[in-house]
Amino acid sequence: MKKLDFSCEKPMADEAPMYIFATESVSEYYKKINIKDKRILTVSGSGDQVLGAYYAGAKEVTAYDINKNSKHILNLKIVSLKNLTYTEFLGFFGIIKNKEFDYNTYKKIRNKLPDTTRNFFDELYKLHKNNGRKLRNSESIFRQREKLDTSPREINDYLKNEKSFLRLRKILEEKKPAFVRKGVNELSKLRGRYDILNLSNIPNYLVRSLKKSGSKDPLHEFYKILIQLKRVISPNGIIFYYIYSKKLAAYFTTQSRPITTKPYSLKRLKDNGIDITIRNVKGIIKNSRDKIAIIKS
Repeated sequence: MKKLDFSCEKPMADEAPMYIFATESVSEYYKKINIKDKRILTVSGSGDQVLGAYYAGAKEVTAYDINKNSKHILNLKIVSLKNLTYTEFLGFFGIIKNKEFDYNTYKKIRNKLPDTTRNFFDELYKLHKNNGRKLRNSESIFRQREKLDTSPREINDYLKNEKSFLRLRKILEEKKPAFVRKGVNELSKLRGRYDILNLSNIPNYLVRSLKKSGSKDPLHEFYKILIQLKRVISPNGIIFYYIYSKKLAAYFTTQSRPITTKPYSLKRLKDNGIDITIRNVKGIIKNSRDKIAIIKS
């Protein structure tokens, strides 16, 4: 088997550290838009955007991600949801401490995982001598979220209690997400139409990447990508992306606030014919408000 290559120097790459839980107010933003019985195209990430969409009533969900490892964490979560108890799930994914990626718990679900995902995690456990805590705390394998003071249970309705957990399990008996390994700038090539496209906070990374690559007007490049993305959105459908609060941006980085979140940038998009509306959501750090930018097709 090919040796796994994890690198913290590749923040958004073909093979990069995985998210265990979302760093967005997933359940709240799905409540801000009507996704019941809709076809959803969403970033895969930790899998929470996918699971949250199903929990909120989505008819179909297609997950996309440039990071091929995101498919494995999604598979691991779905199989765990179907086969572990609520308490076991919370412990295995680190919400309840001292059971993080416990190897004995992993063995309960191992044979139910798709072959590629089972082989993937088997190698990781082997590399860490079956020590789940060391595996969980490896910054080269998982993105750490210790600086966030909101629990995954606060941002994911499916984790609020055992009843909600079992409700999602029942939903997953009849639902199975598709997965496409693509970046945002490739999504316009997909066949079919979706009612909602969740870009998460990818536009922030995308515009910064365009700027670093020498683009003289990265916001205009982002505008052109939005126009292309509308090809896969049905009439009356929407595209939305996540905007972190200024408080969070200052907490995590010395970089300037992402250009896609600045008022003058949003105005410029509007002036160029992008029908964009901003909605407030609960912030992922205490006493803050995040936002979502909603773009009509």
